[in-house]
Amino acid sequence: MHTFVQRIVRGVVFCTVCIAVVACAGHNDLADRNAPKKQVDQSLEGLPRIDAIRLRVARNALENGDYNTAIRFFESVRNSSPNHPAAILGIAQAQMAAGSYQDAIVAYQDVLELDSGNQEALDGIGRALVLTANYRDAIKYFDRLLADKPSADLQNRLGVAYDLMGDGDSAQQHYREALKLDPEAISPRNNLALSLAISEHYAEAIKQMERVVAHPQATARHRQNLAFV
Repeated sequence: MHTFVQRIVRGVVFCTVCIAVVACAGHNDLADRNAPKKQVDQSLEGLPRIDAIRLRVARNALENGDYNTAIRFFESVRNSSPNHPAAILGIAQAQMAAGSYQDAIVAYQDVLELDSGNQEALDGIGRALVLTANYRDAIKYFDRLLADKPSADLQNRLGVAYDLMGDGDSAQQHYREALKLDPEAISPRNNLALSLAISEHYAEAIKQMERVVAHPQATARHRQNLAFV
């Protein structure tokens, strides 16, 4: 009975941490990814002056957690400049931050209508799908991104999706790929340790979690995970 309870607790802790990892990927984490510029331009260039001002107001409201105001100003810019993706991306980001994941997916899909390869939109849909438990569909979007630009972050997100779908072996493979790309990344190592524990590979799970706890960015949550492992 004790072992059964431990497994349940490990699963709850793992899912909580993994969902947090996906949800915390905010609207600034893809700022260095360049989408094609032929049809759309994500900068303020090309916007009328009044729309550029409205866009700044919307972004400030988003950063301050005033999502309704942000969406209102983003919508105003979108109505004025419907072929400019910045306002639509802003709407999606505000919907994500507000927890309106289905609405965010719709907005991100509108961006893809303008720019089918927009990386922020593909990533945003993937994250929203994970948060609505549509793991298999999320994996398809993350795979599209991974084929274009491999990264530890994407490998980690794929691992999260596979783990929440119940495929621990595939999840652990992606966590290990993430660590090959970035050996010092704390999130994929933490997720790997928890996934190994769920799979009852306790010795390696403890080893990996001990490395997590020794990391300069380790938190009380990570130390708590070690105790559970």
